Amino acid sequence: MASFDTTRRLVGALDAARTFRRQSAGLLALLLACAAWILSSADTPEPFAGLLLAVAACALVIELGLALAARRQEAACADELILSGFGCESTRTPVERAVARRASWLERPRTRHRLAKHLRWRLKLAEGSLGISPGYMRTSVHPPLARYERSALLVNYTLIREMADRLERGPTDPRALVLLWSVVLAPPSLDRGAVGRAAGEELASRIRLARRIVDRDRETPVSPYPLVVDAGADGAADAT
Repeated sequence: MASFDTTRRLVGALDAARTFRRQSAGLLALLLACAAWILSSADTPEPFAGLLLAVAACALVIELGLALAARRQEAACADELILSGFGCESTRTPVERAVARRASWLERPRTRHRLAKHLRWRLKLAEGSLGISPGYMRTSVHPPLARYERSALLVNYTLIREMADRLERGPTDPRALVLLWSVVLAPPSLDRGAVGRAAGEELASRIRLARRIVDRDRETPVSPYPLVVDAGADGAADAT
């Protein structure tokens, strides 16, 4: 049964995203009106117009950032519901539509190909075959993997390669896709002690669970999630 807390957080994220979109549209209209006023003025525009334009621009940037954060929260909550086995028998409620959109985005061929590419890149990072310099790693958003995490990826090297190939061949259970995206998006741990060891064990468990789901999906290819095609759905997880 889906977690009530996750459902409640998803509803809050949907409401917040809708509010931020409306506010962004209003600020954009104000921004365009101020710009048109300044450009159409024959004389030197009033300082107030320039100040209002600057304030509206700053507020719009903030609103867009908040909207992006709400979309990421929406995607995270939808992923939790997918992992919990939340089934979308219909798309009557906002929660069902949000989960169906997320599952549809995960199942898109383009998304699956990108995930397979990220998985292979992660393996190359673990085996040290990328030839990345230490200076690059210090400035990169992808710091070196902790020893335990590198070990977890190398031990499951064959499984990950097989799953990457499987993703490119056809649809996969959305639960496995959520787990595999968490493998490539989770920041590596820099702790080489107990925290790093726990991170490595948790990473290995996610990989093995994804493989079990993929194997069951191969035996029973019919997905329990009726997907809704939404051409406008983006990768919040790119976000996602």
